[in-house]
Amino acid sequence: MKRHQTTGAALLRIVRAVLKEDLLTFLPKDRRLEALMVLSALAMAERELERDPPEDEAAAIAKLLGGASNEEQALRRQLAEAVRGGRFDADPALYELAKAGLRWRLQESNPRVLGEG
Repeated sequence: MKRHQTTGAALLRIVRAVLKEDLLTFLPKDRRLEALMVLSALAMAERELERDPPEDEAAAIAKLLGGASNEEQALRRQLAEAVRGGRFDADPALYELAKAGLRWRLQESNPRVLGEG
């Protein structure tokens, strides 16, 4: 017999519902802000688990820089140097890379900003 497999995102959804609907009202008023922060963190983790992984940012930066893939922090430093040096001033590719990264992070942390939450 096959066991039912509950996903991590589904478990987080259950935990959030129990905390919000059953436990929050029993907390002292001076602890509710902390509980709301926990609810927010659980929602972020849930969204992260539900989404497909993003394009490899290191590979995208390496492609933008026109070089082989390297350690991510080194690539980010190279990109920052290139931006400071004006290399991408007229290149929309950097804007698209930044926009995609920002969108990914907002979908996870604050989808309401994007009209999605």
